[in-house]
Amino acid sequence: MKTLRMEFKTGEDKNFVVSLSNVKDTLTAADVTTAMNALIAQDIFVTPLTGIESADVVTRTEDPLIGA
Repeated sequence: MKTLRMEFKTGEDKNFVVSLSNVKDTLTAADVTTAMNALIAQDIFVTPLTGIESADVVTRTEDPLIGA
């Protein structure tokens, strides 16, 4: 499974992380930058986002032992 991990700077000089699961294989840095800037502009979180810190695609492999 691939997860997009976006880290923002806040007005309180701290970091704020948003993670989204099941991202497309075709995701580009430009796509992520556009999305992050949109989240900053929309001001939808209690903590104000002031800038982009970083973004990563995290790949995780699971080996189920019981169940699916």
